[in-house]
Amino acid sequence: GAAKPMIATSVGGIPEIFGPLSDRLIPPHDSEALCKALLHILTIPEADMMAEAAQLASYVKEHFSAEVMIGPRVYYAMADQGLLFKKLAQVQPKLGTPAFAIILQTAISVIYILTFGFGGTLNLLIFMGFALSFFPWLTVFGLVWSHYGSLKPVGHPTHNAIIANRPYRSPLFPLFPLLYLTASMFMMISSLIYKTEQSLWAIGVTVVGAASFYIWQKFKA
Repeated sequence: GAAKPMIATSVGGIPEIFGPLSDRLIPPHDSEALCKALLHILTIPEADMMAEAAQLASYVKEHFSAEVMIGPRVYYAMADQGLLFKKLAQVQPKLGTPAFAIILQTAISVIYILTFGFGGTLNLLIFMGFALSFFPWLTVFGLVWSHYGSLKPVGHPTHNAIIANRPYRSPLFPLFPLLYLTASMFMMISSLIYKTEQSLWAIGVTVVGAASFYIWQKFKA
């Protein structure tokens, strides 16, 4: 749980996460500091440990957002693989964070807020929810499609070889993927019926993004 003792080094973005407790971090490759930190943890009263854990949990909850942190790292990974502009793969030398990707994510967030307004939180959530549901649906559908598209009939010379190359087995496959696809499709259709404008915005942005990406890839090639 959150009250377990923790020792970390002051590298990368860790000091930023620890915030008011960042002075407890130890320098990397410092065995003496590590020993002192271990001894210190053994002497901390449980009540103080719980209080520090609550303080750190509150700080992280107030200052960090998974949605904001994930987006820039997706841009960074795509740029690093040559799927987006190389500039987005550059990192800030001191902190090691994808600075340009974070700037892009910030700009997109500002555009969303200006488009939907500060009072349009619900509309923004519906827009984002529809857009973020569409791509996982495509991923799961693609996995199911590729499974049955590549699987040869029983008795075919390559049937057993294809099965052998899939060491992971999902229980009751494809029951759970199909349940997910059905439930997700139901929610997207419901959103399209009852929140048509926001859903159409999400579809439009997705189509424009896909077309832009295709044109950019063709131009780059």
